Amino acid sequence: MGKKKSIENTDAWNIADWEYSGMIAQDIMPLLSAPIVGQKRIDYLKEILKGCPEYYPALIELGYRYIKTGKDEIGKESIDKGLLSLKTHFSKKNLMGYMLPY
Repeated sequence: MGKKKSIENTDAWNIADWEYSGMIAQDIMPLLSAPIVGQKRIDYLKEILKGCPEYYPALIELGYRYIKTGKDEIGKESIDKGLLSLKTHFSKKNLMGYMLPY
């Protein structure tokens, strides 16, 4: 039996990461269109999560967006799912490598 594939090496994760990174790039440098905001952003995050339900950046941001609109309970659930995904799929060493690449 082979070694279990890391979630980061799955097609679902890579597609979600590409879509989320594109959204963030659009926020930073809106060259061709305005940043996605409001309900459209919530809908876009939900679309990303359809492809990869454990993509923690989208889960945590979705929770934040829900809380910002007064939907505290569903927001907290989404943030909890994101944090659980982090705990399940990533070690502290891996996460520190992302934060401190040098």
